Amino acid sequence: MKSFFRSKKFVLFLVLIVVLAGGYFYNKNGVSVLDEVEIESVKRADVREVISETGFVEAAREVSLAFERGGRVEKVLVKEGDFVEEGTVLVELDKSELFVELGAAHARLRAEESRLEELLAGADDVSLSVTGSSVDYAKTAVENAKQNLQKVSTQQNQLVAAAKKTLLVSGLQAYLTSGERENSSDSFMAPTITGVYDSAEEGVYYIELFESGSPSGSSFRYSGLENGTGAVSSVNPVRLGTRGLFVQFPDDFAGRTKWKIEIPNKNSSVYLVNKNNYEVTLETAALAIESADSAVKSAEAALAQSDSQYTQVSSSARDERVVAQRALVNQMNAAVQAVELAIEKSSIKAPFSGVVTRVFGEEGEIVAPSSPMVNLISDDNFELKVSISESDIQEITLGDTAVVIFDAYDDDVFEAEVVRVAPIASLSEGVRVFEVTLQFTEKNPKIKAGLSADIDILAAERIDVLAVPTRSVVERDGDRFVRTWDGLKLDYIKIETGLRGSDGQIEILSGVTEGQDIITFAREDTIEKLENSN
Repeated sequence: MKSFFRSKKFVLFLVLIVVLAGGYFYNKNGVSVLDEVEIESVKRADVREVISETGFVEAAREVSLAFERGGRVEKVLVKEGDFVEEGTVLVELDKSELFVELGAAHARLRAEESRLEELLAGADDVSLSVTGSSVDYAKTAVENAKQNLQKVSTQQNQLVAAAKKTLLVSGLQAYLTSGERENSSDSFMAPTITGVYDSAEEGVYYIELFESGSPSGSSFRYSGLENGTGAVSSVNPVRLGTRGLFVQFPDDFAGRTKWKIEIPNKNSSVYLVNKNNYEVTLETAALAIESADSAVKSAEAALAQSDSQYTQVSSSARDERVVAQRALVNQMNAAVQAVELAIEKSSIKAPFSGVVTRVFGEEGEIVAPSSPMVNLISDDNFELKVSISESDIQEITLGDTAVVIFDAYDDDVFEAEVVRVAPIASLSEGVRVFEVTLQFTEKNPKIKAGLSADIDILAAERIDVLAVPTRSVVERDGDRFVRTWDGLKLDYIKIETGLRGSDGQIEILSGVTEGQDIITFAREDTIEKLENSN
């Protein structure tokens, strides 16, 4: 009997198996299942992780310049857009009072130097004459110091009053306190407050609308800082009290509502700035007046000393008196230097070469200490600012390179480098982001502050490594695999991955070899058919 495996029946059985298997791998449209499987060889490639964001250019150095002490602006020597060299004088204050102080300080210095010479030379007619002159100098110094105290007091009081007025009148707005909002379709838009509040009193205006025979059908009564009534108007501003304010309601105002106007408006966006400026002005004024008053007292003390020395100058010089007089000469020298320094600080100079972006002051204006006068940016060193999400920031490190393309120059490519990463996140449109700063590797006249740019930061790079398409990697129970098909069997090969690139490639550290064929894409139902064929 022939063996079954050599019989015709076995041959027919084998043909039947092949036919059935072929039918299994064809779908109902006659297309092979294997035609739906993409297979590629494992290759070596460069894998790069690129983080793409938009950013903007700003000057690497930007300052807002101000005076340390207040005063009247005498000269504004620049305008917006001017290029200035380092050390250029930009704005000057009136220095006339300081020059008076400087003259008085020099006079006191000369007087004390003369007294020292008298002590060293001994008493004679000339010494008596010089000492008498010192008394006259001292009297003049007292008079000048008193005049300066009066001027300083007047000027500082004006500065305080101006800062207080700015605090009270800025950002005034009415806020709704009550009203039948649920029963009305009328507008509850706040009335517009205009005019300039001309009182120094702080407080609240309360406004209550009521029906009346006025053309608008409503009137209002106000209380708080002042009491009275007025007709509601949506056409013209209506006077609110006697302190300079006016109120005008919207066209479709809601009746029977109550409003309040707080003076100052602590909810205003400029309130804290104005309040801080007012407090700084108060403190500066007190210090300035105290300093001027001290100058008067010092001048009076110097006069008393001059009178006393006049009676003693005929005696021979004593060592202790010479030491004391030399100390007084040094003190007067220091006073001269202090006034000279104040004169120097009455001019704002450019700390570096750059472009003036804004000028705040005008000639003749009285400015408070620390009030911004000039904004200046460097013109030869620019930075890129870009916000990176917290999910990507861990990939950014100092020294990462970037490619930059500006909207204004879309045909030009610029290079930059990460130089700073903010240590703390901030909120931007409800998302936590970190500010990253990049510097250009080369200077280019096309780069200007304010330009927007598309920035590609190369966060990581692997050169000439084994790589496969990311979509070819599947995960099972926390491990990663690629799949292979040898025509009869579907296998899962465990792999270890490295860097995931931004172009759809992922680095392979172990598990497969170069040239090995793997499945890069197949539908789930196709994979199920291949698995069932195992």
